[in-house]
Amino acid sequence: MIAGLAALSTDAAPVRYAGSHAELTVARVSDRTVELRLAPLDANGQPLTALPSSVLVSFPREVVWRGRELSTPKEVMVAGWRIRLEPSPLTLQVRRADGRIVQRLVWNEADGFMSFRTDAPVLGLGEGGPQFDRRGRRYPMKDGWGADNRPVLGSRIAVPFLIGTDGWALFLHQPQGPGG
Repeated sequence: MIAGLAALSTDAAPVRYAGSHAELTVARVSDRTVELRLAPLDANGQPLTALPSSVLVSFPREVVWRGRELSTPKEVMVAGWRIRLEPSPLTLQVRRADGRIVQRLVWNEADGFMSFRTDAPVLGLGEGGPQFDRRGRRYPMKDGWGADNRPVLGSRIAVPFLIGTDGWALFLHQPQGPGG
């Protein structure tokens, strides 16, 4: 009877990404590196995998949390970092052991666009376009001659690596999302 009541009270909310059910994995790569994988599920309920990289070296990782449902906020510890997962909108927040926030990533459920905390200048994203502080603009991960004001800003060479001057870095292996 208790098991039946527990089953009735379960309010499982699926993890969603870009309009699809998804699997979220949080893993420890090193004491200073956390890997997050957000993979939509295919028609058979299996996570779509990213294309193999020809430039990234694979490192061993320790999966700390993996799930396809997240009904309430959940906190996990990864090498002294407090990782808080929130269901709607899907949010991942990284805090130091003393509670100070390092980064907060939020995904739009409908289209998969990601936003992140930008309290200090953000560097990176490659060449072309407005330089140095990259906050407040949209940077499509597309190479080419289509940069605004090309004579002044040059062509666009996209690099999905960001560095926050307040002490974080973020690399997006597949910034266009699955199939992009």
